[in-house]
Amino acid sequence: MPTTQGGPVGTDELTEALSPVVQRAGLVLEAVETAEGDPPVVRVIVDRPDGTEGVNLDVVAELSNAIGEVLDAGLLSGPAAYDLEVTSPGATRAFTEPRHWMRNVGRMVQLKTVDGEELGGLVLDADQDGIRLEPVKPPAKKGMKAKILPVVELSYEQIRRGKVDIEATASRLLADPAAGYADDSIDADSTEEENEEA
Repeated sequence: MPTTQGGPVGTDELTEALSPVVQRAGLVLEAVETAEGDPPVVRVIVDRPDGTEGVNLDVVAELSNAIGEVLDAGLLSGPAAYDLEVTSPGATRAFTEPRHWMRNVGRMVQLKTVDGEELGGLVLDADQDGIRLEPVKPPAKKGMKAKILPVVELSYEQIRRGKVDIEATASRLLADPAAGYADDSIDADSTEEENEEA
């Protein structure tokens, strides 16, 4: 765990110090994680507040420098170096907020309802209350086509968990390139690492 001259620095303290820096970059701070090691690691996970495009690598690089300056200005002052990783959540992250669903409109997802039903399908729309999903039933046999089911509306209270179905999204794009998103890419992890001396 990263330390300062006063002892270990917790993720709550790091989150409080780094949130304004991330907001000034026009991004949302998803999480701050720390890991022990030689040197210890500070991982800052950021995302765009809206839209379906991924986090720009140039913005991540600039943000990494700004975060490093804040950490070096006293928060992590001490004899040990640390590794700083600034990254996007990646395509496999679980959706925990309405914003996550809104950022994935037009993508294929897998979800499980609170009743235990598992659904896969295309997110047609999402807002602060819930989603509109076009469920897709997988083909019964190889070579058969998937069956598109009637559109369903689900509130977030009805959804236990959800995430992007990377394989189905990629297959959909291969079958119909016009079905792409704003940047025609899945938001894969993009990491900018920087070693900092305290």
